[in-house]
Amino acid sequence: MIDESVDAVRAGFDALCGDGAAAIVAREVVAVQGPDAGRYLQGQLSQDVIAMSAPSAWSFILQPSGKVDAWFRVHRLADDDFRLEIEPGHGQALITRLRRFLLRTDASISEPQTWSLLARRWSSSVLRFDEEVPDAL
Repeated sequence: MIDESVDAVRAGFDALCGDGAAAIVAREVVAVQGPDAGRYLQGQLSQDVIAMSAPSAWSFILQPSGKVDAWFRVHRLADDDFRLEIEPGHGQALITRLRRFLLRTDASISEPQTWSLLARRWSSSVLRFDEEVPDAL
């Protein structure tokens, strides 16, 4: 490693430990839409998507034995519109599992799309909802 690389790593570490940091990450996103989307996902996911108080939450799809098939974030955009966000390379397995039981259900499951998302981490001393993003970033 050259000195400039070491300095860049140190600066990144300091940002994570101090004022916060941001990074662009790749995620696969699957859309589940339709009048029955919420009801269908309610029966397939570990997360109670009907009663979600936040716009998104972590969830699992489990096998009957309890083994994890997928771990992802579910975003509720509307009662009939959801996005499932998963690590790259796992979207196809997720939709294969979801489509297995999609019988007589008025919902559609899209092919996975790769999105670039901004991941942010802030220290608790920096995060304030009434202020702008810190100048350090």
